[in-house]
Amino acid sequence: MAVALMIAATAGSSLAILAALDLAVAPANLNAMVQGHGRIQLVSFAAVFVLALLFEFIVRLNQRPSLPIAPRVLSIALVGAGAAGVAAGQIAEGGANWLMVSAAAAGAIGAVTALALVLRVRPAAPIRADAHWYFFVAAVSWLLVASLLTVAGALDAIRGVLQGSDARAMYEVLLRGFILNTIVAVTLRAVPGHLGVPPVPARRQLMVLGGVNLALLAWVSGSGAAFLAWSPALMRTGDLLLAVTLLVFAWWSGVLQAFRLPGRGFPRYQTLIPLAWLGAITYAVLLLGFSVNGLVPGATGYQEGAVRHAFLLGFMVPLMFAFAHIVLGRFGTGAFPGENWMTLAFVLVFMAWPLRVIPALLPGTPGDGVNHAIAMSGGVTAVAFALAAGVCAATAVGIRRHHRQRATVEPGAICATG
Repeated sequence: MAVALMIAATAGSSLAILAALDLAVAPANLNAMVQGHGRIQLVSFAAVFVLALLFEFIVRLNQRPSLPIAPRVLSIALVGAGAAGVAAGQIAEGGANWLMVSAAAAGAIGAVTALALVLRVRPAAPIRADAHWYFFVAAVSWLLVASLLTVAGALDAIRGVLQGSDARAMYEVLLRGFILNTIVAVTLRAVPGHLGVPPVPARRQLMVLGGVNLALLAWVSGSGAAFLAWSPALMRTGDLLLAVTLLVFAWWSGVLQAFRLPGRGFPRYQTLIPLAWLGAITYAVLLLGFSVNGLVPGATGYQEGAVRHAFLLGFMVPLMFAFAHIVLGRFGTGAFPGENWMTLAFVLVFMAWPLRVIPALLPGTPGDGVNHAIAMSGGVTAVAFALAAGVCAATAVGIRRHHRQRATVEPGAICATG
């Protein structure tokens, strides 16, 4: 988690700021820079962060022993390094397609490893009682699809720039397939336990499982990526179904109704988690607006990016930081001395995402004012990522020290007690 956040704070955010400030002069490698930024933030940061948590959550929520550490680390490393390698090949002078293809293949091997690991964990309950395990399997399956789309896109790239349909499909499959399925899986089990809301009935869980994944299947089928046909109607259908499913799930889960003001005896995350879900509502509303008005085929790249960032920067990242208030304490040593810093990281991102999303929704090509707002958002977000990375790293060091102390103390304690 710490490594992923530091990558986002440095490489990912730097490319975003440079791209925003250079929009006016339109450098020759601008498209490659923008795509490289997207790949690092979506894969080397988001996918690595989410995959690390997925491996922890799936065994705990299904009451299974931990997965072996070596293949977990290998999977995460291949996924993250593969994306970094593709991005490096994109921004290299003239593009290094051989590096892009090789790195994309490494990422695909990492995704295959992740799927094999997840399938080793058996569900604790049948699907008619609890569907969360199937969201995890769907998530890692879509990660593999995104990896294969990246390989296909790298093979077809021109001077480091992927075809627009290939890049778009890779982004959306990761976002809607891998990340969203994981979020729903965790929400189904963690929100009732930590926020005190009733669990979602199994029948509704299955409806959400079908809605999220059928929506993405429809969208991908019409995306024009790789060998697929271009069908705006199918893409619009996928957008509509996803937006409705997300809005319905937000209501069924009770997460918004669980909001409590801070400082009234409630844990801090009971304020932060519902606030993070406001980004998901914004994303769903934007999807509905663009789809109903028939703007999907005609939307500019800036508007598409704004909608995507409503999910990533407005929902996913704040939710990561909100859940970190639970994960870093309860999955570690039980103590969380960096809680205030993690809360500050949440506040910074919550302030930054409207700066990235709202100006880019305007029609036409953004002017200098919009570009500067986007660059400012990138700078604030980079600080938030760096703060969160520091907290995660300090927690990891604390966990390691705790285990070493236990290994030293427990043999003596056992002898003393006979």
